[in-house]
Amino acid sequence: MLAEREEALDAVRRGFAAAVTGEPGLLLVTGVPGAGRSAVLAAAANLVEDGARPAHVLRADATPAESGFPFGVVQQLVRPLVAGADPAEHDRWFTGPAEVVRPLFLDDAAHTAPPADAVLPGLHALVARLAEDRPLLLAVDDLQWADRSSLRCLAYLARRLGRGRVLLLATLADGYAVGEQGLVDDIATSARRAVQLAPLSAAGVRRVLAAEFDEEVDPAFAAACHAVTGGNPAALLAVAHGLHARSVRPTASAAASVAGASHGLLRERRLFHLSTQPPSVRAAARALVVLGADGDTDTDLVARVAGLDALDCKSAVHAMDRLGLLSSVDPPRLADPEVGVALEATMPLPQREELHRHAATVLHDAGHPAERVAEQLLRITRGYLRWEADLLRGAAASALARGAGERAVRYLRRALLAGPPGGPERARLLVDLAAAERGTDPASSVGHVAQALPDLPGVPEAAAAVLSVPFALAARSPSVAAVLRTHAAAPDPRLAGANPDLALRLEARGRALDRFGKQGLTDAVARLRGFGVARPLDTGGGRELLAVLAHAAAATAALPATEVAALGSALLDREPADPAHVHTALPLAVTAVVAADAGAVTAPWLERAWDAARRQESAGVRSALAAQRAAVLAATGNPGRARALALGVLDGDGAAWPEATATAVLALTPIALHTQDGDLARRVLAAEHDASDPRLVLSHLVLRGLLDALRGDVVAALDKLLDCGERAARFGWTNLTALPWRVWAAGLHQRLGDLDRAFALAEREYAAALAWGAPTAVGRALRLRGMLLGGAEGIGALRAVVERLRAGGDPVELGRAQAMVGRRLAGLGDLAALPVVEEADRIARAAGGVWLEGNDEAELNGPVLRLRASGAAELTRAEQSVVAMVVRGWTNQRIADSLGVTRRAVEKSLTGAYRKLGVRGRSVLVEQWRALVPELRADVLDGRGEDER
Repeated sequence: MLAEREEALDAVRRGFAAAVTGEPGLLLVTGVPGAGRSAVLAAAANLVEDGARPAHVLRADATPAESGFPFGVVQQLVRPLVAGADPAEHDRWFTGPAEVVRPLFLDDAAHTAPPADAVLPGLHALVARLAEDRPLLLAVDDLQWADRSSLRCLAYLARRLGRGRVLLLATLADGYAVGEQGLVDDIATSARRAVQLAPLSAAGVRRVLAAEFDEEVDPAFAAACHAVTGGNPAALLAVAHGLHARSVRPTASAAASVAGASHGLLRERRLFHLSTQPPSVRAAARALVVLGADGDTDTDLVARVAGLDALDCKSAVHAMDRLGLLSSVDPPRLADPEVGVALEATMPLPQREELHRHAATVLHDAGHPAERVAEQLLRITRGYLRWEADLLRGAAASALARGAGERAVRYLRRALLAGPPGGPERARLLVDLAAAERGTDPASSVGHVAQALPDLPGVPEAAAAVLSVPFALAARSPSVAAVLRTHAAAPDPRLAGANPDLALRLEARGRALDRFGKQGLTDAVARLRGFGVARPLDTGGGRELLAVLAHAAAATAALPATEVAALGSALLDREPADPAHVHTALPLAVTAVVAADAGAVTAPWLERAWDAARRQESAGVRSALAAQRAAVLAATGNPGRARALALGVLDGDGAAWPEATATAVLALTPIALHTQDGDLARRVLAAEHDASDPRLVLSHLVLRGLLDALRGDVVAALDKLLDCGERAARFGWTNLTALPWRVWAAGLHQRLGDLDRAFALAEREYAAALAWGAPTAVGRALRLRGMLLGGAEGIGALRAVVERLRAGGDPVELGRAQAMVGRRLAGLGDLAALPVVEEADRIARAAGGVWLEGNDEAELNGPVLRLRASGAAELTRAEQSVVAMVVRGWTNQRIADSLGVTRRAVEKSLTGAYRKLGVRGRSVLVEQWRALVPELRADVLDGRGEDER
């Protein structure tokens, strides 16, 4: 249908009526592509043909494909009329001056082709002769694509219509590239009237949509279509047909989907119309695509990249806007990014790369940020220039400063291509690249430092280079590790004098590499004692060294826990909570403080670092911080949260972040032990890990021992735990607070009936705990003694545990001791058991779990804390109801009947619950329901559904 084109049709009526009375003229219909010019022309032709007075209606459609065919449009106009006439009419029409054009329209061998200078007057004579018979309408569509010969004829006719009964009606598209602009302009200036087709109004859009969908159209839907098409009829029909084909109805609810769907429906149309535009428009479009959507892309910038003056560029931008290509004009923005992708793909690679280099130069000269210039340089794959390396290096520094490590890596890898092939400058680029990669690809980071070391001049640069990568990976590169160990063993006095902070950091990391050996630990403790009270807390390098030394003191219990905690707290108080600390030796301070039962001190510091890390791109940094937080949570009464965080680390890119993996394993191992969770133990054992890491070797021994014990193979379990103790002694680790192997081994000796060995281990554990002095270690050792003792003596020992742990330490260990006291009192019929058990239960709930029912004889190491499944809170109300009924022993059919649903619905809810709770089936769910879903509604747990109440 034609909507809102009455003005154009009325102009045709008046123009043709004037021509009938002897006032010929040219009527020009203009508009942007898709405005409906062709539809108006067709309607005008039908209007004249269906009129009361007979008329000749001659039509022609110009196309780009036929623009090289001489007299192509003129032939289209005249040949159909001539072909339908008899010879007598031919003889009458082609007489006098018109006879010379007879060969153009009739295949008459008796006549030769006319000379060029005779065609114009001959055609004019023919038109005049035809108009004598009947009024004549010459309708030409898309004048801008007509061939040159036809344009000359039409221009000649437009100036010489005289008083013939002729209306020349032509359509002309705005903004298209025109090969014969002079001739087109000549015709256009001869027009008696020009009608510009305007976009459809909102009301017009709604009328068109109603006709297309054949139903009432909601105003919101019509408004959305009007917004995405700008009221362009052809675009509107394309969107309407596409939506209709997708079974979208013109309702208010569907309005929101129009914008997203319109881009794909209009993309090919927009690209075609762009290809027909003048060179200036296509150049501006290419410049806009190359510049991209980021940054300040104003018209002036587009002009400089496109090589246009300001006026031509402004006209080109407005032409793109009329085509519907832009979402905004100031600044210009492409409405559909995929149009830009398609346009860039059409450019030959050399042209595209040259345009990106030109854009980089323009942006650089205009003072735009280095990162924006660098994005252009990344698109160039050949012809590197030296200045590009310097700019890319600066862009990488800017990206790193805001936490965009992956982008910095891309810039520096590209800079290596543009930089020198060797020497100090390339080595410095490699070091910069290593610093950027340490957050995304730590293994490559170490490798690039190793490549750079031979070409770095002087000790300070080499020292700074090895400090730019994660120290935990330094041992994997002999050259990097050698630098660290050399400076730790024999510090360079010149470096210490010129840059003492750098020297202390080198020493710290060199000592950290040897923290798994007796001699290294002994030397570290001696170095710490050598400082006396004048410890270097005021410099970053001093704090990093103290972190390593504090860790050694904790691993060997060389200092009391209170002193280690005070030292760790002091250095963390002065150390900024920068996420980058994960690449240094500072995490060892967190480990030492946690072992000293002061983990709560580190929590706020880690939270600040975590908040900063969340704004960065480095998943590895976040993993390392998550592992540290998990270790703190596990030691401060939050094993549920700790488990979730640590498992997230194991599920990540563990092979690339061995230190994060190791820390997560060390956090999960005691959780698996205290909860006797075989599934968790197997999951930890299956995680990727560094088999050469002694910490993981010991953790795996303990976890395999746990699995043996759970299977009932107590002897095998005991062998692994004793092996753990022997290996730890060889490493020089006398203080394994996170892996209390003696506590477990004593319990297994008790299970085997060997009480002497059990008590001997208990005494050794107690002595070691007292020497260390951390409340949790002492309380655990006392609980072990109480567990081995019976009667009143055992209860007394357990009460001593409670009093000791109330003063500080792991709340879960306190709850376990309380649970043991409560059970023994209950066994004696002592009413004092009730408040003790209630307190133990409160502690368990705060920790995210419950104490499983059991007794001293059946349990491996005291009461078992079963943690709530992480997905319990995600259960829907329906799933909660179904789970509660399943654990009461109801069948699926009985549940369906009770809830008034189908059995299939019950099965679906149950399957969802299995997935969220991480259980494998009905029997596991029934067995563990109290631990898995303790927050289920009381009304469904006691069997009273909604209908029963």
